Amino acid sequence: MDGPTLAANGARTLPLTVLDQTAPRIYVRLVFTFGLQDTYNADAARDHLATRLHRALRRWPFLAGQLRPARAAAVTYTVGGDMMEAGPDPRGSLELVFEPDDAAATDPLLRPDIFLYDMQERALIGGEAVPYAALAAQGMPPSAMDKDVFSLSPQHPQPGASCPPVTLKATELAGGGGLFVCFAFHHGIIDGGFIRTFLNYFGGGGGNNDNDQAFEHGGGYEAELGRMQSLDGTLAQQWAMVFHDELPEYDFGDGSSGNELGDEAGGGGAGGRAVCRIIRFDHAVIETLRSRALLEQPPGGGGFLSTVDVLCALVQVHVCRARYKAGLEKGGDGNSGSVRRISPDDPAAFSTAADFRDRAGPYRARDSWGNLWAPIMVSDSGASVRRLIALGDDSDDDGAAAVPEDAIPAVLAQAHRIRSAIAAAADIDYMPKRIALARQLLVSDTRSARGSVSSSSSGYSGCSESSGYATSLSSVGGSSGSICDGGEAHAVLGSAHGRALQPGRAGLGCSVWAHMGADVDFAIPGTTTATATATATATAGDGRADFVRKTWSASDGSMNVMQRRGGTRGAAEPWEVLLALRERDMEWLCRDDELGRWASGWVE
Repeated sequence: MDGPTLAANGARTLPLTVLDQTAPRIYVRLVFTFGLQDTYNADAARDHLATRLHRALRRWPFLAGQLRPARAAAVTYTVGGDMMEAGPDPRGSLELVFEPDDAAATDPLLRPDIFLYDMQERALIGGEAVPYAALAAQGMPPSAMDKDVFSLSPQHPQPGASCPPVTLKATELAGGGGLFVCFAFHHGIIDGGFIRTFLNYFGGGGGNNDNDQAFEHGGGYEAELGRMQSLDGTLAQQWAMVFHDELPEYDFGDGSSGNELGDEAGGGGAGGRAVCRIIRFDHAVIETLRSRALLEQPPGGGGFLSTVDVLCALVQVHVCRARYKAGLEKGGDGNSGSVRRISPDDPAAFSTAADFRDRAGPYRARDSWGNLWAPIMVSDSGASVRRLIALGDDSDDDGAAAVPEDAIPAVLAQAHRIRSAIAAAADIDYMPKRIALARQLLVSDTRSARGSVSSSSSGYSGCSESSGYATSLSSVGGSSGSICDGGEAHAVLGSAHGRALQPGRAGLGCSVWAHMGADVDFAIPGTTTATATATATATAGDGRADFVRKTWSASDGSMNVMQRRGGTRGAAEPWEVLLALRERDMEWLCRDDELGRWASGWVE
């Protein structure tokens, strides 16, 4: 990657990679909640948060800038080793402009557009005022996480808008004893891997670097930037031809068919509106299933399964069973209103993501900013509803009785398929192929990617499991036409992923956020921990949030493995899964003979 370019007005422009340009144009909003002691002081808390944010912005001064539409003349991409001008239409490309020498730009107390401390009397759920203690007792319901109340960036970036990369709003429930700290991260420069890095640094975890003092006084990021060689340049070193059909996470077919994409909040189509629940699982329950799965390795199995593999398989299988059964309620033809529900031979895909920082050699460090992830699709020619829930070969749409009573064999089999797909992403060409596709989409006078895209086999040796795919691409709307239909690249890619996944039918898109902030020591003066009791004297907590949530939204077929103390290794902590489904599907899912038998509880 080249160094920052000096703009005419004295500002600098941070180079963005093709993966940044094709990332979803959304804000990822995380809410950290804290109980308050009687000694809590709003001014002290505000100053503490502002100081922490100021330190982080000095470390990464470009985060105090603006992501805005790129000037067409400045947008070039490397294609096949040749530099090509994007032309008058840069296909929705962005540029990140910032003022590294402007001290006021990184001072949150002088930037009301990126930092705000607010007060509310109570949180509202369905119009009812609820104090913090009641919310905590309920398990911090996702329905209380109103983005218009808690976030400084309640709307996703709009086309043509100039937006800050990160914002922070702290909301005190003045009459209710709680504090809600909400970060909003722009996916155009911040993915799940960097969210983890940013939050750890914000909490003090980044302060042990020998160069930390230099970073905090600006300039340190330039040394990092100099070590980041251009991903495009890496791809130009060695070329191979690949067809887009080799990328199962995308479908560049023409048009849509029915409710493929998960409807946003209030949607759900004729099958009912989408609703959200956080479902909890005891760690011991998931570990018991994992132990059994390890004893029942399929031929050629790799001998390893993560707890997350098993948790995802458990949820996916039961979601598919619930959708299938719910779709049979309105007659035996598998139809619900005007929207056809899933049938045995419909595809049943599962999408997650991988973070490639650990395998990017000298080009990226583990704590580097930007987007360096790729979706992983568990989908092959046999990935049907019939196989996923182990229906008999002769079952038809009206055969609810054909769904096996025991779901465990199907869960164990799917856990191994998920692990196999993640292992396959370690292929040396996996990430370069997707980078090449992203570049192809960004070039306005592109050759048809429907035929082929160019890719490199150099520079990458595989991937690690994602510690935080910031959002499911399936939730990003956009053009439904072909890959070269003239739509903006990020929207075309999001729609292609949605068509492949079909989250509004039998697909499920999962983001794993287990590592994203539950262990951050915020050290906000006057806050308590969830372990304080009515009979014990309230003492200062360990600085971690009582709960971590995302602002409320309901996109059918989306799943988040939520933040967890200890990440994936915390043996005593429960697991939380945030799930959005149609209302009737959710009711079926939580029955005692479905996912309800495994869950310790849920809250909505």
